[in-house]
Amino acid sequence: MLPGVIMTHTTLPHPVVLRATLDEIIETHGIFPVLRALVARPFRRAASLPPLGLNAHLRRDIGLEPLDGGESPWTHIR
Repeated sequence: MLPGVIMTHTTLPHPVVLRATLDEIIETHGIFPVLRALVARPFRRAASLPPLGLNAHLRRDIGLEPLDGGESPWTHIR
């Protein structure tokens, strides 16, 4: 044990499954592409979130103006 390092016991329910999955990924793609992806991951930008598709009712409920889409097809029933 290294001096100054506190080790805690952790129990994973399926440690073999995690290792088997990693082995399968390496077998499928090869060790170097997997390592390259692992090293490059911190430098990638986060994916942008898709735009919210709120309908007019939801927009009204949260205090936003409805989008320019004309009237609702049910306005003539009121």
